[in-house]
Amino acid sequence: VATLEHDHLVTNARFSPDGKWIATISKTSKRSRSRVAVWDVASRKVIAEREGGATSYGDDLSFSLDSSLLASSSKEQETRFDVWNPQTGEVVFRLKHPIIGHLVEFSPDGKLLAATSRESIHLCDAETGELLRTIPQEDAFRGTISFTPTGDRMATIDAVWDVTTGERICRFPEDANRWGRPVFTRDGKAIVMS
Repeated sequence: VATLEHDHLVTNARFSPDGKWIATISKTSKRSRSRVAVWDVASRKVIAEREGGATSYGDDLSFSLDSSLLASSSKEQETRFDVWNPQTGEVVFRLKHPIIGHLVEFSPDGKLLAATSRESIHLCDAETGELLRTIPQEDAFRGTISFTPTGDRMATIDAVWDVTTGERICRFPEDANRWGRPVFTRDGKAIVMS
């Protein structure tokens, strides 16, 4: 068992798909700011880091499938989504949305980046940050985003969506866990809610 030493509370952590890195979000001291750090798993040392906005327990992280990009969200006066090189800390592009939100997720094929605001899910080109479509979604800031393995559909807290058209394919029952995490099976034919 290895320990990554942090001076402050860790609010999120994700392994890179290639298993080489761990990205963490922690709260820095008095200024209540967030710090995103990328750790080398083998050496347990920080290889890149960035200071985020005002810390929230909802700040999120997502690596692209090839581990070449890391998306992170932070809350300042408005939510900021940064996509950056996890080896250098250099920002590749930045998305801004004027209302509160925090979830961010790359599609498995690496072509899309989904980012939430309070009332919408924004699907962007994962290489340029260009907004491709916006899907209206009540309480989009809650729960999580999950893509099918092929990346053609996306599940949110209450529905499954076609990412190409933005149309809702089906809605979950009212009594489904609205704070849970929908996860597709490997064949993309079923969803498990945790």
